[in-house]
Amino acid sequence: MILNQPVRNSSENNPAKAIILFTVLGILPSAIGFLLLPVYLKHYEPAEYGTLIVFNLLGSFYGAFSNLKLDTAMRTVYYDYNHVHEQRIKFIRSIFSTSLLISLLSLMATLCLSYFFFDSIFDDDSLHFYPLGLLVLVSVFIGQIPSVFYVVLKNEYRLKLYAFYVLIYIILNVICQYVLIVIYDLGIMGAILGMLLARLCNGILILIRERDLIDFKPDKEMLRRAFRFSLPFLPFVFLNWFYMNGDRVLLESLLNLEALGKYSLLIAIVGLVRLIFSALDNAFRPYFYEYFKSGNIKDNEHLHKMYFWYFASGIAAFSSILMLGTNLHLITDKEKYLSIVPLFPLACLVMLPRLLGRIPALKLVYLKKSMFISISTALAMVTLIILFFQLIPQYELSGALYAMGIMNLIQFVLYLYGAKNLIFRQVNVKPLLALFSLTLLLSFICWNGMISAGYSLAFFGMIQFLMVVLVILSFFLIYPKYKSLKVS
Repeated sequence: MILNQPVRNSSENNPAKAIILFTVLGILPSAIGFLLLPVYLKHYEPAEYGTLIVFNLLGSFYGAFSNLKLDTAMRTVYYDYNHVHEQRIKFIRSIFSTSLLISLLSLMATLCLSYFFFDSIFDDDSLHFYPLGLLVLVSVFIGQIPSVFYVVLKNEYRLKLYAFYVLIYIILNVICQYVLIVIYDLGIMGAILGMLLARLCNGILILIRERDLIDFKPDKEMLRRAFRFSLPFLPFVFLNWFYMNGDRVLLESLLNLEALGKYSLLIAIVGLVRLIFSALDNAFRPYFYEYFKSGNIKDNEHLHKMYFWYFASGIAAFSSILMLGTNLHLITDKEKYLSIVPLFPLACLVMLPRLLGRIPALKLVYLKKSMFISISTALAMVTLIILFFQLIPQYELSGALYAMGIMNLIQFVLYLYGAKNLIFRQVNVKPLLALFSLTLLLSFICWNGMISAGYSLAFFGMIQFLMVVLVILSFFLIYPKYKSLKVS
C-alpha cells in the first residue's frame, strides 16, 4: 500500500536500473498509440486516422487542466513533507482526494463547453462532438485517477508497484483496442472504447486497493501550498498544450483531415521524443531535486554523470526514431502514408532544440519560475501561429515542420537565458556539447555521402543509428567515470 512507510532501497544508491525502468514504463502508457500503429494504419485511411487524432486532441486538452495540475505540485511540493511520515500521509491523501474531486467538476464543465463549441472549432463536416467526444472525455477523466498516485510512486522509487499498475493498463489497453478494432470492426469507436475500458479497469483496481487514499477532510494549509505552486502553471499548461498540439489543430483548418492524418503519423513517430523526454524527466527528477534541495550540487560528480546519461539517452532516442521513420515500410505498405518518409530527417532536425532545452527547463521548474516559463512558451506559441499561416499554404507539411523548428529554437534560447547562471555553474557542459556536436556532424556527413551516392533513406537511417551508438560508446571509453551511475 502506498501509504505505508517507504523503505529505502538499492535504487536510490544505484539509480541506473530504476532510471531505465522508470523511463521505459513512463513511455509505454503514452506510446500505446504508437504500439497500435500497425493496426491503425491497416484499418484506417489517413482521413480516418486524422479523425481519431482530433478526438484525442480534445481528450488531451481536458486532461491538461482536469486537476489544476495538482500532480505537478506533487512532484515538487511533496519534498516539503516527505521526511515526516504523518505529514507525508496527510499530504498524499489531501492532494489525491482534491485532485479527484476537481477532475470530476472539470469534466462536467468540459462536457458542456465541448458540446456547444466543438463543431465550430473544427471545419470538417464529418466531425461532431457526440458520441465520440463524450466517450473520450469520460475516458480521460478515468485515466486521470492514477496521475497523483503515479507521481508518489516515482518520487519514492517504488518501481515494482508502479510497474504492476502500468503494465496491467498497457496490456488491457492493447487487447481491448485490438479486439474492438480488428475482430469487431468498430473503426474509430473501437479505439476509443478500448481505451475507456482499459482505464476503467485500472482505475477501479487502484481505488479498491488504495482506498485509504480518499480523505474528505484535506489539510487546507497543504492544499494552499500545492495550489500556490500549481495555479501559476495553468497559463503555461494551456500554452504548453498548444505548443505540443496546436500544429494539428491549425493543420486541420488550413488543409484537411487526410493531411492531418499523414502529419499525425509523422508526429506520432517523431513525437516519441517528447514521450521519451517526459519519461526521462520523471525518472531523473527525484535524483536531481534531492541534490538541488540539499545544495550539494557544485562539482558533484554523481549529478554530472546523470546529466551525461540524460543527454546521451536523448541523442540515442533521436537516432532511433530517425531510423524507424525512414523504414516506415516495415509498418505499412499504403502509399499515402509512405509519402511522408522523406520528411523524417527534417522532422528530427527541427526537434533537436528540445533536447538542448531540457536541462535548463528542469532547473526552472524546480525553482518554481512558472511565470518565466509561461512567458517563454507564449512567445514561442505566437511565433508558431504566425509561421503556420505563413508557411503551410506554401510548403504544406514541410512548412509545418519549418515553423516548429523555429519555435523550438526560440524556446531553447529563452530557457537557456533564464537558467544560464544556474546551468553553467553546476554542469560540466563540455562533454555534453562535444557529444551533441559530433553526432550531429557525423549524421550530416552520412546524409550527404549516402544520398549523393544513391543509397535509400532506409539504409541511411540504419547506418546513422549505428554511427551514433558507436559515438556514445566511445564517449564512455573516453570518460570512464560516466560508465556507471552508482553512488560512491
